[in-house]
Amino acid sequence: MNTFTKRTFIFFLAFITIATKIYYWFFIFPNPDEAYYWLWGQHPDLSYHDHPALQALIQNMFTSFFGTSLFILRLPVFLSSICISYILILIIKKLNYNTPYLYLILFFSSPLFYLFTSFAWNDYILITNCFISGYFYINFIHEIWVNEKGTTKNIFLGSLFLGLAIISKYNAIFLGLGIISLLIFTKKLHCVFKDYRLYLSLLIILMVSSPILIWNAKNKFGSFEFNIQQRTIDPFINYEFFKGNYIGFILGSLVMLSPFIWWGIIELFKKKKNNEINSYTIVYIKFSKHIFLVSTITFLFLSIFSNVLYYWNIVGLLFITPLAINFLIKKKKEISSLIFSSILIIAITIHFGGVPLTLIFGGKDEDSTYHYGWHKIKSKVLKHQENNKIPILTSSYRNASLLAFSMNNPKIYSYSSRFDQFNYWTKNISYKTNSKGLILTDDRSLLNNELISLFSEINSIDTITITKYNYNIKCYYLYKGIFK
Repeated sequence: MNTFTKRTFIFFLAFITIATKIYYWFFIFPNPDEAYYWLWGQHPDLSYHDHPALQALIQNMFTSFFGTSLFILRLPVFLSSICISYILILIIKKLNYNTPYLYLILFFSSPLFYLFTSFAWNDYILITNCFISGYFYINFIHEIWVNEKGTTKNIFLGSLFLGLAIISKYNAIFLGLGIISLLIFTKKLHCVFKDYRLYLSLLIILMVSSPILIWNAKNKFGSFEFNIQQRTIDPFINYEFFKGNYIGFILGSLVMLSPFIWWGIIELFKKKKNNEINSYTIVYIKFSKHIFLVSTITFLFLSIFSNVLYYWNIVGLLFITPLAINFLIKKKKEISSLIFSSILIIAITIHFGGVPLTLIFGGKDEDSTYHYGWHKIKSKVLKHQENNKIPILTSSYRNASLLAFSMNNPKIYSYSSRFDQFNYWTKNISYKTNSKGLILTDDRSLLNNELISLFSEINSIDTITITKYNYNIKCYYLYKGIFK
């Protein structure tokens, strides 16, 4: 394949990534968590049960200025993608790598980073803040490495953005732990521990992330209990070893990052000596390895007894991925990697925006079915709502969030056995001024005791069947009840 043909094919594969991403941003209805986090933004707070608050506050700001729409929901993701691209280009130039556009194409085409720079989840702002933070920290550490004092601006900005990353999502802490590991195990960097600026930078991180501590102190440490105890410690204490999601974590990580990029990561660790001339590259490799090892080993261990999802390790993969991409480019395997990623990206887009592929191939992915049918559900709910006078309740956070986004109504709540953010909102709500209420359930989350306890009488009034291309995707059920 000549140079012109190769470049043309690469840009064609890049076009697939860009086109599918734009299609997702503009045309695919939010997934349950996108709508859930949007709804958090309509109830601004210092933090939330599942995650910290930065993404929700960003959603609040954008919807306050521009209203509610798919475009506005995902506009912050688009802006963050531009910021990520800029930081990546700065890093690639400092690493003395050529063709930075190719690194960007391979990075954003990786199914992992494609998804999490498309979804309006907490992860896009986590990635952005971690990259910015890491960029400044690496600059500071490199200055120390070459026997300079280190620029105060770099360590303080690194700490500021690490604090912002922590209030984006808790797993940002692995960036900090990886840096501490690098400082401890690299003798040449021990002088940093004698530098007062290190301790001032820790104070900056603590101050920026303090809303998490304040919220938890006011709410019986509910978020810490959910994320640390329920998800990890409880299974460990109960000796539930090898009952976790370790197979799913390993396979998910392998496929979603791309087996080609994992090949590059493995080769990076196989190199016994670092022959890089550029001192920045030496520091960057050490930095990325420590972040990767601290995060990956931790989650691999936790996956033995907990339900660890592959994307929880995204911080560990951020900085090492450009190095793996460089290996692929040197081995001239960038097109093979892009072909694999493009096939998976197209399948993902069809799965979310066309018809769930699991229905076609007999698999199971119930979350994907929630993308479909909300215009129909909204019209049915409005029909039975009697001029917006009847409160709407649902049986799960998914239904409540998706219907709330569809109707642009932040006062739709969920009642279920699952303790989530809705429990904080509904604990002081009284329906005594209303005689009737609407209830929306689905074939995954049926009527439950929490809902039934609110009513003296409940009657079924409608069944909403969602179909597409002759596939039965999902059934929803509407009830009308009389409050006690």
